[in-house]
Amino acid sequence: MISQVPKLMNLQVSIKKLSCGKFHCAILCDDGKIYTMGNNQFGQLGIGREYKSTADDYAASLNSSLHMSPDSTFETHPKFVFGVSNISVDISCGWYHTLAIAQDKSVYCWGRGDSGQLGIGRIKRAQVLPTKLDYFADKNN
Repeated sequence: MISQVPKLMNLQVSIKKLSCGKFHCAILCDDGKIYTMGNNQFGQLGIGREYKSTADDYAASLNSSLHMSPDSTFETHPKFVFGVSNISVDISCGWYHTLAIAQDKSVYCWGRGDSGQLGIGRIKRAQVLPTKLDYFADKNN
């Protein structure tokens, strides 16, 4: 049963920004650390794992009220994102992907990219770890 009463999360960190995707959230702390939680079906949490789906799983997910299979990976507590943490100044979540901006103005992406939404071309597999976008490397100086 879903509670209608908000629950206080005691993270013991100073939060700079929150961003939410379709079924995942990202927390950017004042010290640049990033934590993610929720559905990791397409690697949108950036924690190094991906959801391994089959055609049967996908078909089942279409009939689900949440549009995901029962075997989807959920992280119900915040997970630390390596690779961009301690350097990030902004974060934003899409439906199944996440982007972060670092102090040096470089852009990192992870999650679902089959429509090119990560900026690294159309990829068939999930990008499960933060990846630096080379496109902006020379344009930010």
